Amino acid sequence: MGVGGSPDSVVRTARYNFGLFLAIIGGPATRFAPYIDLFDRAQDQYGVEPKPVAVHSPGLVAETDEEARAITHDGWLAMRTRLGEERGWAPPAVGDFEREIEEEHCTSARRRPSHARS
Repeated sequence: MGVGGSPDSVVRTARYNFGLFLAIIGGPATRFAPYIDLFDRAQDQYGVEPKPVAVHSPGLVAETDEEARAITHDGWLAMRTRLGEERGWAPPAVGDFEREIEEEHCTSARRRPSHARS
């Protein structure tokens, strides 16, 4: 069951004995670790068979990092602006995109590994 980070939705997913699918719009993936811990504890509490955890996060792979960033930037900005308006977040600031695509964050704009094929 897809959830976006509400503890109640994580516990409900465990109660119904579904796998957990975290929808991470952005930011460091580590901030979602408590939800995985909560899911594990809730599964134990309900006595259900442990189910897997998956993550969905936006990303793009291109020939070079620079190309991936160039292709991704405008779409990311539009998505982040729209979501911010819907959810009451501040508009994206200068530097937000660059911080968002850092290694420890979920949004990815990376070059295709040299061993990967088209």
